[in-house]
Amino acid sequence: AVPRWKPLRHVYEKEIVLYAHFKGLAYFSTECVYAPQAYRGHARNLLKDLEATRT
Repeated sequence: AVPRWKPLRHVYEKEIVLYAHFKGLAYFSTECVYAPQAYRGHARNLLKDLEATRT
């Protein structure tokens, strides 16, 4: 089996979107339909809510 290589594994999604925007790269901007039901969906929503109240 060939191991996977994930160069952006430790980069925040927000930073990846900003990079794509400033480089003029096309990217898929909608969230995966399965993301809210995923195990990490709850943690992601909590972090988004905390960040929204902080600003």
